[in-house]
Amino acid sequence: MISFFIFLLWLKSLQYPANSRSMEEYHSANVTEDNHYIFFDGKEDKGTILFQGGALVEVQAYSFLAEELSQKGYDVYLLKALFNLPILNQNAAQSLIQEKNLTRVFLAGHSLGGTMSATAAKTNPAVQGLILLASYPSDDTDLSQEKIRVLSITASEDKVLRQSKYKEAKNRLPKSTSYQIIEGGNHAGFGLYGPQKGDGKALITLMEQQDRTYHLILDFLESQSVPLS
Repeated sequence: MISFFIFLLWLKSLQYPANSRSMEEYHSANVTEDNHYIFFDGKEDKGTILFQGGALVEVQAYSFLAEELSQKGYDVYLLKALFNLPILNQNAAQSLIQEKNLTRVFLAGHSLGGTMSATAAKTNPAVQGLILLASYPSDDTDLSQEKIRVLSITASEDKVLRQSKYKEAKNRLPKSTSYQIIEGGNHAGFGLYGPQKGDGKALITLMEQQDRTYHLILDFLESQSVPLS
C-alpha cells in the first residue's frame, strides 16, 4: 500500500499542468465538463473533433486549440484519461462516438494521444479525418488502405518525437496524407503546458506555434468537402 502511494506521488510529479494562458481559455470558454471530457460547443454543426492529449499532459493544455476551433463551428471534446495517460483510456473515442451517436468525426491527438486516436480511426465509418500532432500510428495500426483523410503536423525543433519511428510509420498512413512542418516549433509547443524534458528549444514563441497549428488544422477541416482522388 505504501509502495503504491509512493508510485502515485511519483507519477504526479511527472505531470505537465496546463499553463496560465491555457487555463484562461478554459475558464473563459463556454464549456461542459464531466469525468470523461471537456466539451467546447461549436454551435454550427460542422463536425465533431475528439482530441486526446500527450502523455502526462493535463488536457486543459489544449484549450486554446479547442476554443479557436469551436469558434469556427466545430464541436470539440478534450478527452480525459486516468493520470493523463491516454493509453489507460483506449476506448474513450469509440465510447463517445457511440454514446453521442456522432456521425461526422475527426479524431485528433498530440504525441501518445495521436497514437491512440489513430488506433480508434481504423475501420470506423463515423471517422472522416485524423489529425496527428507530433505523432504516428502504432506498429499494429495500419491505415494505409483506409478511406480517411490524415493531417500530420510536426515541428522542426522537436527532440521528443522519435524520428525513425515517425518516418517508418508513414507506410501505415494513406498516400494522400498531408505532412506539414512548423519551422521553429518544438514538441511541447503543440500544447500550452511549458517545457518538456528532452525537447528542443523552440525558435518561435509558444503562441506562434499554437496559431500555426490552429490554422493548419482549420485548413484541413475546411477542405473536407473536396473528394479523395
